[in-house]
Amino acid sequence: VAVDAVRGLCNAVGVGWKDAGAAMLLHDVGKILQRQVKDQDGKISYNFWDHEAAGAEWLKQKGVSPEVEFQVRHHMELRSQTEDGMWALAGGDKDRLARMMTVYLADQVSKGDKPDQLASLANETPKIMNLCARAGIDGARLFATADALRAQHFPTPAAAG
Repeated sequence: VAVDAVRGLCNAVGVGWKDAGAAMLLHDVGKILQRQVKDQDGKISYNFWDHEAAGAEWLKQKGVSPEVEFQVRHHMELRSQTEDGMWALAGGDKDRLARMMTVYLADQVSKGDKPDQLASLANETPKIMNLCARAGIDGARLFATADALRAQHFPTPAAAG
């Protein structure tokens, strides 16, 4: 779902999707390397702290392109950075920032339509829209495409029937 989502999002807003697609294919590879198991009240849970950095380092060692490694390393950065921080992280490069927005949103689409997921994304929407404007891409079109892709991959029972 994530690779299909990033391709659709990139195509919708005119962003080249090769590096973004590779980043989405590989973005969670660090979860394999960083899985931490904790037993809380007899239950096993999996935590993936710092999976982004672990995955990016592993990919760098394997010779993946610097752009793909960058996108994997920073695919969750939007949650902790300000708009100015994201712009600085992208090095003031509109194309890189546009890829960052499509990669982030594709990751969110691939997580489905759980209410808590959608609420979290709704809280980030103003920041994403402002960053899209800085990147020179149409944020409204990006979100409309994300909604269509989510509906395609996670149809509601009424829509599926």
